[in-house]
Amino acid sequence: MRIQSTGVGIGTTSPSTPLHARKVGNPNSGGNRNTVEEVLTLDAIGHYPYTGYGVGINFEGEDYGNTAIREYGKIQAVMTASADQNSSGDPSFASALTFWTNTGGASNTAATEKLRITSAGLVGIGTTSPSADLHLYHTDGDRPHLLLENYGNRGTGDAPILEFYLNDQTTGGIADNTQVGVITFAGDEKDGGTKETYGQIRGVANDPGSGSSNKGTIDFMIQKDGTLTQTMALVNGKVGIGTGTPDKLLEVSHAAGSHDPVLRLTGTHASAYSGGLEFYSGYSGGKTTAEMYSTASGSQGGEFWINVRDQGTNALVQRMYINNAGHITPGADNTQDLGASTSRWRNIYTADLGLSNKGGQNVHDGTWGDYTIQEGEDDLFLVNNRNNKIYKFNLTEVGDKPDLDSSLPEE
Repeated sequence: MRIQSTGVGIGTTSPSTPLHARKVGNPNSGGNRNTVEEVLTLDAIGHYPYTGYGVGINFEGEDYGNTAIREYGKIQAVMTASADQNSSGDPSFASALTFWTNTGGASNTAATEKLRITSAGLVGIGTTSPSADLHLYHTDGDRPHLLLENYGNRGTGDAPILEFYLNDQTTGGIADNTQVGVITFAGDEKDGGTKETYGQIRGVANDPGSGSSNKGTIDFMIQKDGTLTQTMALVNGKVGIGTGTPDKLLEVSHAAGSHDPVLRLTGTHASAYSGGLEFYSGYSGGKTTAEMYSTASGSQGGEFWINVRDQGTNALVQRMYINNAGHITPGADNTQDLGASTSRWRNIYTADLGLSNKGGQNVHDGTWGDYTIQEGEDDLFLVNNRNNKIYKFNLTEVGDKPDLDSSLPEE
């Protein structure tokens, strides 16, 4: 040991700090190359200690602007469990390593514990009794706050990573539908203060294989009626809402007992529009091929529109409209057909059948008409709505109806 003006040296003749300890080894003469060399030991004896006793290092220095000495921080090793006093040692002994810092205040403000590592290896930040491998505790709002930050001139794949890894110690691999990571959202209930789980995000090895045969699932769980229930699942590139086995890119399943909608589109703008659906194709550069949307009609009514892209103009054109009274009209007057020569409706069921070409003219005499066909028990009547005259069709009976239309709905 050497004492000089620069400090006290133990194992060195040139101490670089007030206390400088050095342990010198010779690996060529049997010294250890792969072990930690213990250079400094702090112990206290003769106290017959109980739980709470410890040994520590204090870090102290002058306060800002004056010569008062204050605690900067501490590291303490503390006994946390004891039960049996005997010469062979206490089998119930446990210890913790604690780290203290000073939050400020008057010069005599003491440092307080901020971090603890228990005998079980649990780490508590803000708590002296961690209940998980890492337990963060705080009493302020919006705390604790966990931040992962990467600083530098990075590429697109250099973001911070939070990884959950289930490392199977057997050679057989994990079983199908094994949870490999879980994020839990929990809080007290409002009545008894009991901890309750309100939601979870679960990573599941849906079909652990190798290479392209691997299939995974992300399950979103929500507490519903007191039970943690799967609400949404991302399964092999598909999204299921209300089902964990979606068959399509998006499948919504709902056990509705009545006409209960499973999807709502809401427009929050002050205008009458309440949202819509857009159908988009990536073909030929990508474009919207059709859209459906609804608008408000007055204070209580609603309207529904269907627009389809026109081949000729390459523009979205209104093709069908349903107003608040339930009337269905084409997108434009006298431009669209109902059915075609090779795609015909089998039957059309109507009450009175109105026929009108108002706004146009026929090719025979250049006039327009407005007629209604009405059914009687034995006759068909044609009503001219312009001159209020009624005509009767000349019907010739040819026989009884054959039983060839049994597939048609009964009248």
